[in-house]
Amino acid sequence: MSLAGGKRKSTAKAAPDAAIKPDKTLPTPLPITRRRRSVTYMPSDCDAVVGFMGQGFSLTAFAGEMGVSRETLVRWRRKHRAFDAAVKAGEAARALALEKKLMAANSGASVSAHVFALKCAVPEEWRDKPGAGEETGAPIKLELAIRFV
Repeated sequence: MSLAGGKRKSTAKAAPDAAIKPDKTLPTPLPITRRRRSVTYMPSDCDAVVGFMGQGFSLTAFAGEMGVSRETLVRWRRKHRAFDAAVKAGEAARALALEKKLMAANSGASVSAHVFALKCAVPEEWRDKPGAGEETGAPIKLELAIRFV
């Protein structure tokens, strides 16, 4: 790129559109089942969140599917006990779906990706190792040896 008269001009020649070939095709987006302008909670949202998260999706993805913000769903959880219980059931269903996908995975990269997803979704069960003192509640013992020469 060169600057001439304060404007940027490209020195590279643009390829015609017909010559541009994507390396891979993009995945087809999920069908939008329901978007709504109103952000009013409805009792049917309880079944919807369990079903959606049971496919392995997060609560944030459900917010996107609904066309609302994640913060809206957090408010619903605080205000409606039934929705909070449904989200908790959805989190368990999500963990189940991710674990089933892990068990069905064949390649190393796929297995690693599923383990990573589980570490993010259920960190209390899928961390690399427990922290010091977490399992027993015992204090950490450190020994220090100093040698004078």
